[in-house]
Amino acid sequence: MKFITVLICCLFCFSVQAQQTGEWIPDNANRVHPRGIMLSSEREDIISFIELSENLSLYQNVFSAAQSSIPIGNSTSNERRERATLAKNAAFCLFIGKAVEGKTLRDVTEQEKQSLTEKSLRILSELNTDIPELSINTPTSYEDWQWRSKELIDALCAYDLLLGMGLQNPTMDTARVRLVLFTSSLYTQSTKSILGFTFFSTVKNNHALMTAGALGLASIILSEHSSTDKAQYPSLWFQTAITAIDDILWKAENSQSNSDGTAGYSEGPYYLRYAMLNLLPFFKSLSHYLPDTVFNYGSNSIPHPYYDNRVLNIMKWVTGLLQPDGNFSAIGDTYINMSFPETALLGNPALVYPFEPEEMNRQLLTTVDMRANYLAAHTKPALIQKSGLSIWEEAGSAVYRTVGENSSWYLHAIAKNGKARTSGAGHSQADATSFTVWNNGTTMALDAGYIQYSRRGEVGNAQNHNMILVDGAGPPIGQPLNAGGADAFFTNSFTIPHISYAEIETDYNDTHISRSIISIADTFVLIADKAQSSTPKQFTFQLHGNGKIGGTEQTGFADIKTMN
Repeated sequence: MKFITVLICCLFCFSVQAQQTGEWIPDNANRVHPRGIMLSSEREDIISFIELSENLSLYQNVFSAAQSSIPIGNSTSNERRERATLAKNAAFCLFIGKAVEGKTLRDVTEQEKQSLTEKSLRILSELNTDIPELSINTPTSYEDWQWRSKELIDALCAYDLLLGMGLQNPTMDTARVRLVLFTSSLYTQSTKSILGFTFFSTVKNNHALMTAGALGLASIILSEHSSTDKAQYPSLWFQTAITAIDDILWKAENSQSNSDGTAGYSEGPYYLRYAMLNLLPFFKSLSHYLPDTVFNYGSNSIPHPYYDNRVLNIMKWVTGLLQPDGNFSAIGDTYINMSFPETALLGNPALVYPFEPEEMNRQLLTTVDMRANYLAAHTKPALIQKSGLSIWEEAGSAVYRTVGENSSWYLHAIAKNGKARTSGAGHSQADATSFTVWNNGTTMALDAGYIQYSRRGEVGNAQNHNMILVDGAGPPIGQPLNAGGADAFFTNSFTIPHISYAEIETDYNDTHISRSIISIADTFVLIADKAQSSTPKQFTFQLHGNGKIGGTEQTGFADIKTMN
């Protein structure tokens, strides 16, 4: 009996110890590397994709970038990100094993292999793992995590590709240790409680999504890591990431979208993309690691995000808004001349705009070099916009467009309300009922867009949009924790042969405003406004046109009409 008791105790102790090591290896997981930006089985398809004329120069640019020298410094944000990007590009080119020569691909030489390997390994083994700490005295230190998270993601992708090459040596062991320390530090800071509050419980924006994306990817690339330190549990990294993303996007009181994704993304197209540059590598990797499934944590049943229709609905919204040149319509804090080719990571050609090679290279080089990720996705762009009127009522967007040889109209109008407006907070602008117009490839009525966060006041006020001013003013611009603009609604719309109609209503400054937009025979676009107030007001109609009358090519000219 004593022997049996001892045996049972030993088995119990072993069971408890196994549960406390923290690996995240589901029964149906793919344990083969690489499983980040690509699978080993996709290599030949990726090479065929690279060989397409529109992609050959893109890969050549990645290969050239991989030849860069390692930045001497390793402390500033730019230095660290440059290093991580270089490690990813070098590892990707090494795994593909090809270089561009003329208009074809050739095998990389042994010297090139050695250089790419040593460069990527050295960067990974020297990773700076310091994470700014949250505290009562430094409540906004998480702002630096947006850069650290992007650095961590690129480093994880590089490490994963090197593992896929079968590389196992002491330097790789060092790299693994540093990646674990990097991730555990980010996990510790993002989940620590300060007076009962944590980062993920209070921050519901692109910053939190970026942090979650990095933790999620780390849980997949480093899933076999075991430890007695809970901060180093890949299982907890994944749970934290997937539940935070689910909450921020769909469920929180101030979530960025609604429960089915039809409300778009409140912070606007640019900050959707900015967050997705971290989320999409995680979603893509998760599709490599696990088939379509549901993750259950307590009362939360969370769909696999790569296959989630809510994600698809957001992407249909943001790509449906693209202007004739393929760039975003400037909603909220959104830069002009910027698009979202990284939608290719979802593997849906209908979500990817077909830019010319030079422009595609520029678009993929923003805050993150996503060229290797784009090529690894090997998704041939095939976005085709449809003519007619499209309205996303929950998201507050209406687009009228015609696509054809003889006429090409594009008009976008804004009518955000509820969370689609308020959750944007510090990235919302005063733009209720504002519109932009294109015709035959030229901007006619424009939006100033976005310069940078510290200069939002130069472009984000009502005076900077195509809308009605009441006594010279409109609703306020958004500020942190305080959304700007005013609720606006699409109240009537219809389409009959040769005519499309949409009506927007809003209230601000003690005035009710109704704006009607009418397209006739794909030839004319009419905008009619009705303003009503219980007291005398001065109403100013603003039209920011793309012209030089009374201005210059740099300043343009605002056509302003005022009525009492």
